[in-house]
Amino acid sequence: MKVCTKCKIEKESIEFCKRTASKDGLALVCRVCAKEFKKQYFLDPQKVKQNKETHRQWRKRNLKEKCEANKRWVANNLEKSREYQRIWAKKYRVNHKRNPDLDKERKRKWRVENPEKRKITQDKANTKTRSTLKGRLNGNIATAVGFSLRRGGGIKGGLKWENLVGFTIGDLKIHLEKQFNSQMSWENYGSYWWVDHKIPVAAFNFQTSKDIDFFRCWALENLQPLEKIENCRKNAKLNKPFQPSLLIAGE
Repeated sequence: MKVCTKCKIEKESIEFCKRTASKDGLALVCRVCAKEFKKQYFLDPQKVKQNKETHRQWRKRNLKEKCEANKRWVANNLEKSREYQRIWAKKYRVNHKRNPDLDKERKRKWRVENPEKRKITQDKANTKTRSTLKGRLNGNIATAVGFSLRRGGGIKGGLKWENLVGFTIGDLKIHLEKQFNSQMSWENYGSYWWVDHKIPVAAFNFQTSKDIDFFRCWALENLQPLEKIENCRKNAKLNKPFQPSLLIAGE
């Protein structure tokens, strides 16, 4: 039994929420009083705003300690942590579907207001992604596709490169492996050999991903594995006559 400090009524332990900071592990006020307090609290927008700012300032002053405490809690409560993450992810997906534009605007605003944090987050993500062969190859091709479009004045428009060129990373790997010489392997990709355009990108005439020459440029038949030295030596040279197309969009 425990007496609520708010209503002064003695109640069963089950009538109180848990509170690790208390000696008995229970909250000071009962669930009924706590619920009423929250109800009155949220009726005052100014008080809510002030409380949020107070908590924000506290987190800022105690960031390191808070992070360490969070790490300890996660380490001691792995299952609970994973369950919370699943609930949060499900809630996020639902809210995103309901308000996709609002979600995009929120992310855009955060990126504008936190350029340094954005760079750190992006660098960590890139490092993690490029630590795998698939990640490096995928990143390199995406960058190359985007660069080739910007060169002609176009943009990817947020689309995945696989949706633009018409083949997947798996298709590309199989295509390149068939052309490996005895010295080539995925272990020395980037250090010994690069992905090369048989007919250089500069020879094609396109501005958007719908132009005929874009498909010709990025067709699997135009991609090959080439030794790094040979690739640098070849640069944008043509080994045979080539006729670029007019700027007519593909169907």
